[in-house]
Amino acid sequence: MQLNPGDRIINTRNELTNNYGTAGGVVKDGNGNLVMLTCFHCVFTSGMFWTDRDPNDTVSAVSFSIGNGYTSAGFVEQTQLDDRVDMALVRPTTGHILNTNIPKVGKTNGLRFLGENDKGIVQLKKYGATTNETTGVFDGFIPQFGAIYPGETSFHYLDKLIKIISPNGRKFADQGDSGALVLDEKNRVAGVIVMVGGNTSYAIQAGIIETRLNVTFI
Repeated sequence: MQLNPGDRIINTRNELTNNYGTAGGVVKDGNGNLVMLTCFHCVFTSGMFWTDRDPNDTVSAVSFSIGNGYTSAGFVEQTQLDDRVDMALVRPTTGHILNTNIPKVGKTNGLRFLGENDKGIVQLKKYGATTNETTGVFDGFIPQFGAIYPGETSFHYLDKLIKIISPNGRKFADQGDSGALVLDEKNRVAGVIVMVGGNTSYAIQAGIIETRLNVTFI
């Protein structure tokens, strides 16, 4: 079975809740293995701890969408939640293959580092499990933004997130798109969707993800 970027992804224990996220894209972990990148809160479940970087096998099974349902096809290899990132690496189980092509986008092409001079100029795109293919414009950085994750009661705050707006009035991302890669016009990865607020979407910077998780975008 092929596991695709843009698929719905969820902890196997949570399938009935349908609080899914997006399988963002394929990266290389610190050992050179290909793994699927998504947000930690998309594959979190009871029995896990937000501080646990190596979840126990009994709670780490992950399911991917197949048609209108799910099939268990991977496990959480590594997680990281701090003031800058909310990420998880998912390794496929035997018999499952990772597809490196993002629907409507294609393959990624390294990193894009955004700066304040790019505000209002750089066009961005993503493919998420909820809103599929959308385009938007880089709107600078926000010093801090927080949200209450499904099943939680307190806010999680992240610092210096990328802000993205959609000039056509359509949301760039919505609930369920967390984990989707954000790319520029040359398919360079700028970030990963993590939160939404109104018509503004927020993404973790890709360079920080590489550093904190010791991964490489391909």
